[in-house]
Amino acid sequence: MSTTEAQSFISLLKDSEPSVQLLALKNISEVIDHSWSVVALELVTLEMLYEDENFQDQELAAFIAAKVYYYLGNFDQAIKYALASGDYFNIDTEKSDLFVETIITKSLEKYIENRKYKYNREKVFAENEDSYLEQNKQNSFMEVDENVNAQLREIFVKMVNRCLEAKEFRLALGISIDCFETEFVELIFLKAINAGSYQQAHKLLSYALQCVHLSVKILDQKKKLLDLLFKIAINMQTPDVLNAEKI
Repeated sequence: MSTTEAQSFISLLKDSEPSVQLLALKNISEVIDHSWSVVALELVTLEMLYEDENFQDQELAAFIAAKVYYYLGNFDQAIKYALASGDYFNIDTEKSDLFVETIITKSLEKYIENRKYKYNREKVFAENEDSYLEQNKQNSFMEVDENVNAQLREIFVKMVNRCLEAKEFRLALGISIDCFETEFVELIFLKAINAGSYQQAHKLLSYALQCVHLSVKILDQKKKLLDLLFKIAINMQTPDVLNAEKI
């Protein structure tokens, strides 16, 4: 489809008939990767269709908007609309494209950021409630949309499960440590032991220690992760004494 043809469908987005708008969206979705710069001129229309609860396919409008924002380099907005696009944003397929992989990466980065903010916020509250209230009054804390955060965590869970299915334990472990998801750290070691040998688990533990020391900057989180890794090391059927001593 040429740019001229794409423009003809874009013009139909403002049609008063929803069925015509839906037809336009379906055709635009097929050429968005080549005609995004033209579609970008109608971002407001796409967002309005997404927000229209009476529109038949809000998720398709969100998906196209996500792609436009992706090509514009506005990844926060791209994530927002990708998460709102339902099954159109499919991270389970083995043949995911650069758009999907980029949104996954950016989503994980956002989830890690949210986890750190939330952890720090809870820590301040636990240590000094008055200080927490004062900082909250001054808007020192970033607002975290819990609905969005739940969707980001869903991407995290799917990615870890994808890694586990492929027996990519290191990748799953690195993601889980970065996200401070201790329950998944334990799960990964259990899966690794069941899938291989304790020698492999010992190597994985060495890698986990490297990840914690290199990437975890919050001291409380680092201590909790190291305590967890120590427990894993000594509770193995063949205890990993060497790594336990390093902890």
